[in-house]
Amino acid sequence: MFYPEQAVACFRVKLYRQGAMFQEYFPFKNHGGEEGALVAAKRYWKEVRDSFPKLSRKQSAQVERRKSRSGVIGVTRVTQKRKGFEYDFWRATWTDRRCARRTRVFSINKYGETEARKKAEAARLKGLDDFPDETPNKSLQATAAVPASCD
Repeated sequence: MFYPEQAVACFRVKLYRQGAMFQEYFPFKNHGGEEGALVAAKRYWKEVRDSFPKLSRKQSAQVERRKSRSGVIGVTRVTQKRKGFEYDFWRATWTDRRCARRTRVFSINKYGETEARKKAEAARLKGLDDFPDETPNKSLQATAAVPASCD
């Protein structure tokens, strides 16, 4: 619950970097007012940003976000039912330079289980190879310190 009479005026800095959250509050009264708190918040934001640079899109695409049943990120075995028939295939998924989701599927009936999987893994790697390995400039921008309630 929020009680306005107990709220503390402050700035909050919150960043997510390499799987960790960095959050800090900068109360106005501890930093000599709003300007001092803003200066301290920006200083902290720059320290964290410089110590833990943002991952490039290529690096980010290789981060395991949940346990993959196939053991390969972005490659999945799929069974799909269409018009009363079941189709088994391996699907490779990635995003291209324009952030559009791309997929390629390889039929198990056509290629066999192991060959279809190998083709899906190769397609994903080829899709990721199209990425530049540097971090784009616009991803370095982050939200500046914003006023928050420091409970």
